[in-house]
Amino acid sequence: MLLRPFSRHAEVLLSPQTTVTVSGVKSGASSIRYVGMGAPSGQTPNFRLLPRLDEARRQETQSPDKPHLRLVTPDTLAPERRPILITGSHRSGSTWVGRTLAQVPEVAFINEPFHPCHRPGVCSARFVRWYQYITEENEAQWKRAFERTMVFDYAVAEEVKHLGSLRDAGRLVRDWTRFLGWRARSARPLLKDPIAFFSAPWLARTFECEVVVLVRHPAAFASSLKRLDWHFDFENWLAQPLLMRDWLHPWESEIHDFASEPRDVIDQAALMWNVIHGVAAMYHDKYPDWRFVRHEDLSLDPIDGFRDLYTSLNIEFTEDVERTLEHQTSSANPAEAPSGTTHALVRDSRANVSNWKQRLTSDEVRRLRAAVAEASAPWYDEAWW
Repeated sequence: MLLRPFSRHAEVLLSPQTTVTVSGVKSGASSIRYVGMGAPSGQTPNFRLLPRLDEARRQETQSPDKPHLRLVTPDTLAPERRPILITGSHRSGSTWVGRTLAQVPEVAFINEPFHPCHRPGVCSARFVRWYQYITEENEAQWKRAFERTMVFDYAVAEEVKHLGSLRDAGRLVRDWTRFLGWRARSARPLLKDPIAFFSAPWLARTFECEVVVLVRHPAAFASSLKRLDWHFDFENWLAQPLLMRDWLHPWESEIHDFASEPRDVIDQAALMWNVIHGVAAMYHDKYPDWRFVRHEDLSLDPIDGFRDLYTSLNIEFTEDVERTLEHQTSSANPAEAPSGTTHALVRDSRANVSNWKQRLTSDEVRRLRAAVAEASAPWYDEAWW
């Protein structure tokens, strides 16, 4: 869904028939107002991206009386040349969305440069914290590295320093070759990185990135973490004073509690979901040209959903892309990822929407639902539970 903020309200325009209003979130937004196709009472309309609305926003944000963002190149980038950032919470489908958008040769897929263990040749910026927050106050140590990545300047010397095996050497050859090819055809960089979520405003300002924020149902998010047994050290957030000051101060007390006392994966998932989607609500209010897309909308209608997303990003939605999507999301595919698999691109996407109902116990659902009630209201109504 594509949401448009108006002062302390937000609106998506699909047709004039139906208006649904839900309460605001902890972030301070008083409400998000949806105007959509006539959905039954109590159900969320089927939101879709509107290319015409997106184009109107682009013209508005590029009007002469508004300052341009700082760019990688001296000249203003055309919409079809701007870098793309796919972000949101982890386990929100960013790999699926990023890989799908990068099926066309003019889009170059760059995987998680904010990951503490990413390959230094791809991006020579080094991070010791998960969810590193970059802003103008601390950008000096990382900016040049991202400038190189955005123009496909592979950091060979940095990669060589970290070679530890023949497999690493193979990756060097593979990634360097990819960078050379992308640079030769002036490809459009696509950064798939949920870990860059808090730095998304900096990436947008500094490199004029088109930002896509993915949203996923809190129960699906929690069940995915439970399946993988992924826990989080909240000290990664507390150790970043700028992040706490600028975005996370509404949850500071809870984050301190979770950092000092271990909690189970469901409680951790609830706090992470609240924080990330609370900040997403602030982003939604602050950045009118960003796209906010629910994982469930893409899963239930992948062809039309991705066609709209392609169009809004000025990428051609080809017949090959459509055929690949049909194969990857078919009801003939398994609904569950194989055991131990982190990313599975070939799934029954519609069945995957409700997998959490089998993974979570009734008590876990009850605890989670109570914990996320306030923050989830702008994104999911009661019908989604």
